Order: sequence, then structure tokens, then C-alpha cells
Amino acid sequence: MEIEEQLTFFIRNELNSSNDFVAQVPRNSTVGDLKKVIEVRLGIPEDRQKLEGWNSLPQDDQTILDHCSLDEVTVLTVSQLADMETEACANFLEAALYRPVQSIPFHSGSLRDLICENSLLSFEKRKIVLLYMHVEGSQFSKPFVESLIHPEVVPLIESNFTFLGWNIGDSKYHSALKKALTVNDLDPLCALVGNKICSANILLPLPNEGFTIFACIQKTFELDTFLMCLKGAQECFLADIGANVRLPDTNQVYDDDLELEACIKFVENCNRTRPKTVNFETERLQDVIKKAFGVPLTSRKLLLLYLNNPKDKFSKVFWENVMDENVIRSIEESFLLLAWDVEDSKYHNALNRALDNNELGILSPLVEKKICSAIIIAPIRDSYTTLACMRSTTNSSDFSDYIRNAQEHLRNEVEQETSLRTVEEERGSQADVDSAHFQTVMAERLGDRDYDCFEFNDEEYLKGKIAYALYGPPSSEEGYGKKEIKEAEKIYKAVKKSSNQIAEYKDEVQISFIYVCIEPLPAEKIKRANKDKEYNPKTDLMPLPIFVLRKCRESENPCRIFIDHTGRTYENWDEYIERNKLHACEMVLPKNGRYTFDENGKIILERHLSPACGVDAKVLQGFDIASTTTGVVSGGFLLVAALPTVAFPPAALLAAGLAGLGAGLYAVGRSSYALYDRSRHKQSMSILESEPRGAYLNIVAGALGFVGVGANVLVQQLVARGVNIAEAGIWTVNGIQIANIGASGVGLVNSGYEIVDQYFNNNQTPSALTIVQLGTSILFFGNAVFSFKSCGTLIEETQQQTLKNFNDSLRSNRHRKTFNKLVKSTISSNDGNKKAGMAEVISTIRKIPNKDEVFAVLTRANKQMNAKDIKFAAKDGQITLNDVPVNMSEFAAMSKGQRDVFLSDLRVHGGESPSEAVNTVSSSFSANGITYDVDVVNVVVKITAALSGNLKTTIIDIVSQLLCKITSALNQALDKLFPNRCKYAQLVDMVMKFISKEADAWETRYEEWTRTGNPELYSKCFDHVDVAETRRWFRFFEICAQICLNPSEAMFKSLLEYFHTWLAQKMCERQQKIEQDSETRAHSAKWRTKKVDCNICRGYYYNSA
Repeated sequence: MEIEEQLTFFIRNELNSSNDFVAQVPRNSTVGDLKKVIEVRLGIPEDRQKLEGWNSLPQDDQTILDHCSLDEVTVLTVSQLADMETEACANFLEAALYRPVQSIPFHSGSLRDLICENSLLSFEKRKIVLLYMHVEGSQFSKPFVESLIHPEVVPLIESNFTFLGWNIGDSKYHSALKKALTVNDLDPLCALVGNKICSANILLPLPNEGFTIFACIQKTFELDTFLMCLKGAQECFLADIGANVRLPDTNQVYDDDLELEACIKFVENCNRTRPKTVNFETERLQDVIKKAFGVPLTSRKLLLLYLNNPKDKFSKVFWENVMDENVIRSIEESFLLLAWDVEDSKYHNALNRALDNNELGILSPLVEKKICSAIIIAPIRDSYTTLACMRSTTNSSDFSDYIRNAQEHLRNEVEQETSLRTVEEERGSQADVDSAHFQTVMAERLGDRDYDCFEFNDEEYLKGKIAYALYGPPSSEEGYGKKEIKEAEKIYKAVKKSSNQIAEYKDEVQISFIYVCIEPLPAEKIKRANKDKEYNPKTDLMPLPIFVLRKCRESENPCRIFIDHTGRTYENWDEYIERNKLHACEMVLPKNGRYTFDENGKIILERHLSPACGVDAKVLQGFDIASTTTGVVSGGFLLVAALPTVAFPPAALLAAGLAGLGAGLYAVGRSSYALYDRSRHKQSMSILESEPRGAYLNIVAGALGFVGVGANVLVQQLVARGVNIAEAGIWTVNGIQIANIGASGVGLVNSGYEIVDQYFNNNQTPSALTIVQLGTSILFFGNAVFSFKSCGTLIEETQQQTLKNFNDSLRSNRHRKTFNKLVKSTISSNDGNKKAGMAEVISTIRKIPNKDEVFAVLTRANKQMNAKDIKFAAKDGQITLNDVPVNMSEFAAMSKGQRDVFLSDLRVHGGESPSEAVNTVSSSFSANGITYDVDVVNVVVKITAALSGNLKTTIIDIVSQLLCKITSALNQALDKLFPNRCKYAQLVDMVMKFISKEADAWETRYEEWTRTGNPELYSKCFDHVDVAETRRWFRFFEICAQICLNPSEAMFKSLLEYFHTWLAQKMCERQQKIEQDSETRAHSAKWRTKKVDCNICRGYYYNSA
């Protein structure tokens, strides 16, 4: 049927705008016919559709559409009327009585939906249902609702129950509610509905599916009875879980059962041989973790995991302490105890797998070696960390101290977290870019592919990608600065070196990029919040890139190599987590080093404390401080003692010498370990690199220094005793001192330079090793006392003050809010580099003459941009929308409709469901006599996801027309370019780009016509475009697509020309690829590799011979 004989309706889905579509039906169709089309597309039953937007309101579903739709295109909004059961629920939720209990988790859908949702979960994750039948004004309702805020009731319901409320006071709901109860095998409750009896009913989940009635409280409400029923239901449900978990379906012994057996065996032995002083959990590790940490903040507890081996002496220490009243009190207040019997090796595999699955694999050696130990695990934000590990070296006093300190740590963490949440709620907003949001953005940008492959001659391109990952886009037109290029070059060399050890072809790099977001510790965030009233802790993060190299192939979980932003190389993900060199902070990372999403589309992250927060790091830091202080004090003391006017007793000189000797020994050992650590992580050992150079000089100076300090002490002692030192001895000591002064002088100059370079040139806090080296250089050189001071933040403070001055100059709070959003989004677009992001904003603001007008425009368009997920930022002196530079003067001149179309063109549109789209495309292909396989259909569905079913059909028809018009030679060229039938997807994409270009031209023409009124620009289709509507561009797209269907039209001829140009470009690209492959083979002609089977992941990798 021709378009002129049809009516066109633009159907808006009130619940989900991404499902909007265009429906075309014959003029003599009825309202009911249109509703059937809507039901097919949106799944809303005809009898529950509410249509608004008619020119003339139809009387019923039999009304002819032509009588109530006068326009060429009618815009209708469809919403779904609630059924009686859902309405009864909504009616209760809106009641005034419910307002004080909004913290209770309630279900707002039907009973059947609730049962279906529960049945999809594993049995232990299901919830008990509290079904409340409300009758307003009854003597039961008021005390019941008041009980829902009782401190004993709230945690019970929050942890194990789902609340569903019905208003049964209105008889119009009764039929639907009785039907819902009958369908779900809960018929005994129908009488309560029919008689309008206010009641609270507890429904217990069944192991297979559905619920059974556990309790029915009605007529008179008593809190004690209600609490008893809630607790009874909870205990009964937990018992059912235990019964279902512990009864295996077969005779095979599973790991889960062995894990439980290791736990239960320990408890049973304890019950027989020892008095019960503390309560041990008898659940799996993951369940105990959930019980300890997966609860409201104030209810969290520490987990004490005890690995039992009675032959180990620590076993005695453990039992002595769990008999102590103070320790017992602390454990009851703040701990959950879980114990495993590790003496029997048959449990080890199951226990190690439980540790690995819960990110505690670092404890596996304790299990394998049967080491009796007690590990304290503490919650941190959305994760947990190992706080302490007590074993044979721990005595009874230390044990109680660990318990007490851990308890104090938990209190502090809860207080800090509570304060932090309060600050975040007060100062944060939904638009804030926190770590989760940043990682989500990165996952959407980077997570749809595994690795990028760079050939040997892509060196500069790879360096550019590395520089972009490190610093974001260049801050000037000249590109990156010398230091940035040097750092990117260093990372590139580390990447290339590691890649060549595992690559099949020489200098080929297969790499992906992920990010770690580092956040200050909660205590530091609170400190900053107290200092700066405008500080927002949610946005205080710094993203740093991690470069991931593909190592193994053909494995479900292949091995990978990780390289951090400093060039350190790590053999696996756990090594990066446990051995990186980040300062004390929280790390937010993609789970297992891969960007993945859960079933709800939420990114999966993990949170850890950096290794610098660990106990070993704290001890090392203490030694560093002590060594540095000793070096400075001893060096100064020896220097002053050398003055002839100052006299010290021999004992003081001896003490200074011995103290300096100890500090020097520690510093030399620290430097030696630093060199070993760099070698292990494949970092450069060249003396041109600052860290190894400092270590080399420190070792040399230390070796001479030990002799020099020892000689000084010896001479002082001998002279004090009246020994006459020979001339040869004097020359020898002087020679040692000259050599010592020379070596330590060079070391001092180098250490001083490194601190200055890190402080002032790189804006970094000097490393602990650099400071230790400086201290020992001062000790051995003995000519100055160096005062320490923390890293300057001059650049950051200057940037913040400049931005604050501009913020204060804006004329309204709304403009300031928009400005703050610009700053945050610009920092995010610079990969979280705060300094680079703020520099971009300052540079852009300085180039804007009418600042207030620009922010007025952005403020007015903010709602539209949020709706379309458009992000505005500053880049290269311009305002960008989704990284596209925009002329703000032209943007300001747009009408709201024009602006909406412009923004729509920037965003990624949603479409109909994949199954519906596949059906639409498949039927269209079949109609044109061409057979397409499912893979081709799926690809085409993705390409045309933004289009309605009718438009999909039109696009594919145009492709079919195009294929009929081109010569057989061109068809053969297409098959050669795009084998395996992917040419159809390529053609669909090409056609859509052409039609989009034509639609842009129509949009430009329309805007010019509305602005000038030039009759030469006029077209009849302009009469059917609603100026106030936001879908004008899509209407032009539809018109252009319809025109392209006719091969005799000029636009189709333009499409043919566009196709020829496109095909020539693709053929050129293919030829370049062939030449590239040939060059790669030639480059790797002498490259010899052997295939190595990996014992870790069972895949394989290449090893250069």
C-alpha cells in the first residue's frame, strides 16, 4: 500500500523512551487495530493501554482512526494501566500510614512476579515474604505499621524478608487478589480478603518453587508475638537451607561439602573436648563473609578465621585466649568465628578453592603447609581486607592486643564510614563521577574488545595510545611535552620487551587497557572535608592506567601480564594487587583485571587497600624513618665532633659511630632489595634510571662508609687511649675518608637531585627509598643536616584557586553548579588526571569571551543532555559534547527542538529487543529472496538498533535494490573484500551513513527555510514536520529512506556514486592490509619462537628462541 493511503503514528512509550517507534496503518483501520500493533511492539495488552494525544478523542476501540487523527503524523503517548492486584499494592504504598516505614524493603509488583523472582535464585538466596493485608482504621493496622520501625523488627525484615502490602479495604480489588492467592496455592488466605480481615502473613519459601503459609497474625496485634513469628520463620528457613545444602544429590563428595566438613569436624571435636566459651560458625566461608560484611554498616563485624592444627604451638595460644574473659567479650561484641581443620590434607583443595573464590588466595600457603594461625579479616567500604595474621611467633599478650586493636579499628572504620557517607550525601550528587562511574565509562569504551593488536610498524601509534592512557589528550597543539614523551617511551620499552618474550611475531604487541582508581583512605577524606567545605569525597579519585598483555591462548582463563604506569611488570593479577608501589590508599579495580558486567548491566569491581597499608609496609616504613633519622643525626653529630673547639666523650663518639653503622647497614640492604625487586618486575637496571642509580651509589658509598665510620670510631678510641698512630695509618684513614667523601658526595648530590626533581618537576612525593638513600648519604658525607618537608602542591593549589575565582564570578548558583559539572567531566575525560583536566578547563575559560552566556546555555540544556547521556567538557580550548567540539554561539541560537535533534545525533540510541529485531530483519530478508544466516542477521540488528521495524525493512530493501543495480564484477569484489557474507552488514552500515548524510542536508535546508522564509527552499514535507517535536530529523531520515527505494530517483543515483567511492576506499584499505601482512612476515623472517604449554591455565604461549 502506498504511503499516501496510510496514517503515520509516532508512538511514545511513557515508561521507556528508547522503545519509541513509528507505526503506519491503513486509513480505515480502527483504534483497536492500532492497539494490536502496539501490543506486538511493546508487549502492553490492548485492554491495559492508555493512549493520549488524539486530535479528536475516539469513542471506543472500534472508532476509525481517520476520524480522530487529522495530521499526517500523529504523536501518541502510550502508558500501561495497572491491574487490580498491582493497584491494591500501590494503593497501600501511597497510604499515609506507610510513610514512616520506607526503609523496609517492599515489593511493588504482583505476588506472582515476586514468586518468579525468588524461584530464579538459589535456595539460600531467597527471601521470606511478609504479606500484609491492610484495612484502614482497623485496630490491627496502626500497631502493626508502628512495629515496622521497631529496632528489633527492622534488621530482621531487612536481612531475610520481602514486604508485600495490599489494601483489601476496597472490594474492587478482591477478585484479583483472590485469584492471585489461588494461582499461587495460597487459597486459605482468600477468606481474609473476602472478609476484609487486617492481617500479617508470613510465607516461607519451598525448596523447589512457591511458598507455604508459616504464620497468620490477625485481628489483635502483639509485638512479642510478631517478633516470635519473625524469628521462628527465620530459624526455620535457615534450617531448611542447611538441610538442602548438606544433603548431596549423589554419593560424590563435592568441594563445598569438604569445606563444611572441615568446619563441622572442628566444632564437633571442640564440643567433646573443650568447654564452650565462644560460638563458631558452621557455614561456608562465603556465607560467613556475607553475614559479617554484607549487612548494614553499624551491624558489621570482623571475621576471625582460625586454621587449626593441634600439633602447632600456636594452638595452645589460641585456646588460652578464647578462655580469657576480656577476649571472649571482645569476640562476642565484634567478631564472627570460623574455624577449619587443616591438619587433614583431604580438605586442602576445597579450602584453597574457597579462599580463591573469596579473594583470599594469599592465605592458601597456610593451609597447604598446615600452619596453625588466626587471621583477622576486616570490612572496608564495599570489600574486605586481611588485617592481621597470628601464628607461632604470636604470644598470648600479642593475641589479645591484636583482638583489641582490631575491635578499635572496626569502631574507627564504622565511625569514619558513617561520617564519610554523611559528607557524600550532603555534598555529592547523582552527576558526580566517582570510581564506579569512571570505571563504567571506561568499560563501555574499552570492554567490548579483548586486545588491540599493534604491528611492528605501528610503534608511534602505540606510543600515542600509551601517552593518551597516561596523560589524556595533549595539553597543547604541539603535542606532548618532553617529559611526557620520555615517560611514554619508557612504558613502551617495557611493553615491547615483555611482549617479545611471548609474541608469535617479532615486535607484535597484543595489548588492552584498564584503569585502577585510587582514592584516599576514609580518614584522609574526612580530614580534607573538614579542611575544605567544598570538598566532595565521591569525586576525589585518581585513575591510573594498567597495560595488559595477552600471554596465553586457547584457555578459558588465559594468563596475562600486567604493566603499571611506572613500567613495573607483574606476572599475574594477584601479584599486581599485592606488590604494586602505590601509596597508602584504596584501590578500585575491574574484577580480575577485566571489564565485565553482571546480569543487571552493572560493572563488576573489586576494592582493596594498597600494599602500602599492610602490616609489612608499616614496619618497613618505620625502619625507613628510623634509618633516615639516625643517618641525619649521626652524620651531624660526627661533623660537629670534628670541630676542634667542640669536645665529646669517647663513649658518645662510639655510640654515634655504632648508630650510623646500623643505619648504613639497613640502607645498603634496602638498596640491594630494591635492585632485586626491579629485576624481578623487569624494570630497567640501567644507571641512567634514577632508582637503580641511587641504589648503586648507595651500596658503594655504604661499603666505603662502613669502613670510614669504623675507622673514625677506631681512631677516636685509640687516641683516647693514648696510642700514637703511625703516619702510614693516618694516610690510610685519610685515603678512606677521601674515597668515602667522594662516593657519598656523589650519592648525596644524586639523592638531593632526585628529591628536587620529584618534588618540583614531577610533582611527586619522593619515594621512601630515595629518602633512606639521602639520609645515609648525609651520614657518610657528614657535612649538612637536611630538613624534610612534604611534597609541595603548588600547581594543584594554584589551579584550584583560579577555578574558584572564576566560580565565584558567575552570576548564579545554577551556573556555578554547571561549571563544577564541567570541571568534573573534563577531569574524567582526561582519564582522571586532575591536573590535566583543570588545565583544560582554565585554558578553555580564558578563550571564552562571553562566559556567563555560555554557562547559561549549558544550564538551560542540562536536562536535555542528561536525558540523552550527553557529557559536556572542555578540550583544546573548546566546549565539547561527547568529545565533539561545539560552536557555543550556534548552539545557543538553536531552538529547543533543534537542540534536541542535535543532541540526539550525538548519542547512542536504544532500540527494540534483539529477538524482535531479528524476527523483523529475518522476515524482510526472506521477502527479498535472499538467504541470510543467523550471524548476519544479528550483526544487522546491532547496526539498525536505533530504527523501528518499518525502517529496518526499508533499509534492507534499499540494500537489495543496490545489489541488483551493481555489476557482477563489483559483486565479486564485495565477496572478496567481505567473505562469509559479512558484506550485507557492511552494506547496511554504508546505506545508513548515506541516508544520515542526506537527512542532515534536509535538516539544514529546513532550518534555513524557517529562518529566511525563502520559497525556493520549501518542500511539501515541511508541512508535516511538527516544529515543536524533537523527532524531526528522524522524519527526514524516513523520507530519505523512502525516496532511496525508487531507483529512478536522483537520490538513489547519488547512493550509487557514494557506494562506488566507499567500495574504492575499502579496496584500498584491503590492499594496505595485504602489504602490512607481507611486511610483518618479512620483519619476522629470522624470528624464531617455540610453542610452550602453560601449566597454570592449560593454554599455550610463544617463547622467543
